[in-house]
Amino acid sequence: MAAYMISRITVTDEENFARYREASIPVAARFGAKYLARSDDIQILDGTDDGRRMVIIEFPDMAQLRAFWDSPEYQAARELRLDAADIDIVAINGAD
Repeated sequence: MAAYMISRITVTDEENFARYREASIPVAARFGAKYLARSDDIQILDGTDDGRRMVIIEFPDMAQLRAFWDSPEYQAARELRLDAADIDIVAINGAD
């Protein structure tokens, strides 16, 4: 069953965040990731929006998502974004 990583992001340092993207995207691809959505253009249908960018990444399953997250390569990339963005990330299994 597919699993999804959903991020809400406020970039505070574009240069370092670009380095993070350059480092993390190839790592994610090795774990079967597909970037489904990545945008600041969020259309709220109900409720409120805090103005942050949203990114939705699909992985083949939760095991691959966690293997990506826990990999030394991603953890090194993650260090690049810690001071470059305020971010909330969740992981969720897809529907059967």
